[in-house]
Amino acid sequence: KSLLKLNTVDALAEEISGFCDSIDIYQAGSATSPSVFLCCVFRLFTLEHSEEELSILLDHPRSVCARCVGFLYLRFAEKPEQLWEALE
Repeated sequence: KSLLKLNTVDALAEEISGFCDSIDIYQAGSATSPSVFLCCVFRLFTLEHSEEELSILLDHPRSVCARCVGFLYLRFAEKPEQLWEALE
């Protein structure tokens, strides 16, 4: 399935809650194929989104993986001095 068709954070959040079942880096049984989780983190980096849209992932009520995608994105996208403020 292609993540390139997903153009909104809402659609990405639904994809994560439907298909992501762990936060492993690689697919099960592989040492080279990235997991659904990691592909979704990468897709979030390529989407344009607002802080409100990012909060959809950070506060996702059904998927722990969706929240982890949001937190990992913030960890690498936000300046260290502003990280705690962004997480509040």
